[in-house]
Amino acid sequence: MILLGIDLPNIDLLVGLEALPPPDSGCHVRRMGWQSGGKVATGLCAASALGVPTALLGALGDDLYGRGVRRNLARFGVDDSGLITQAGCRTGMSVILSDRESGGRRILHQPGTARLELSSAGQARIPHAAALYIRRLGGVELAAARIAREAGVPVVIDMERGDPVVLEHLDLITSLIGSETCYHDTFPGAGRADVECHARALAARGPRDVLFTFGAGGVAGVADGRYHEQAAFPVTVEDTVGAGDVFHGVWFGLRLEGADPETCSRYAAAAAAIKCTRPGGTGGIPDRATLERFLRTGEIDYDRIDARCAWYAANALLD
Repeated sequence: MILLGIDLPNIDLLVGLEALPPPDSGCHVRRMGWQSGGKVATGLCAASALGVPTALLGALGDDLYGRGVRRNLARFGVDDSGLITQAGCRTGMSVILSDRESGGRRILHQPGTARLELSSAGQARIPHAAALYIRRLGGVELAAARIAREAGVPVVIDMERGDPVVLEHLDLITSLIGSETCYHDTFPGAGRADVECHARALAARGPRDVLFTFGAGGVAGVADGRYHEQAAFPVTVEDTVGAGDVFHGVWFGLRLEGADPETCSRYAAAAAAIKCTRPGGTGGIPDRATLERFLRTGEIDYDRIDARCAWYAANALLD
């Protein structure tokens, strides 16, 4: 059974700086490289690294960037046969500036011209999936979610911002994990102490799991009727790009394997922490052995991770 995602994946140019330069000046670039991105696509890579079978539906342009996305998905073992290549279209591209001085990032995004669509073959895969993994409820995703729920397939969503369409269709959602931004968009003025109350209110409208991630503040929410919190793991942060995406992919993947919510949150928080020690959304994704060693000892085995990062730094995606 496959964790089946829907996304418009893109390519990322990752630029690491000591500090952002002031206007009308320049600075030294300490690292640069290409990786592929997209919230669901990155999450599927994280789940696949654990050994969870995954596949991605969606669309790409017929360009160099689109070929790079496919090369990255293949490296992680994500089935891309449901990604449609649209002739004459451009794959989306982001320039991500990360600086050590602030510890933050700035994202410059050029949307692609490929349109999200599902082929009839892609739609036919939905009823046979273990779960449908989405990031929003646009027209395509809403239709797919209805197909999934009619077939008894769970629908899991990575909710970056507050979205009234999702709130209107909570009966379609099995697991909802929202970001801190999503939490404050949905519940203006609410504090961290209010998470349980608000998560239970949303869960009462349909979802089995409602969690919110708070970056360095960890994760909190209700799953299987129980409230739990998971602290973030302290690491030396290189880059936070994709940390939430990795968290989601690991959490949803382990949930499909039957893990309890508390275990899912512990493993997902650890995977996100390891990811943050290396640049980009997929560069620092751990496999299961690396993740379990970290949880057991606090040590990170970088052999496979750094081999992948070297591959990215050599611009292998765009060769």
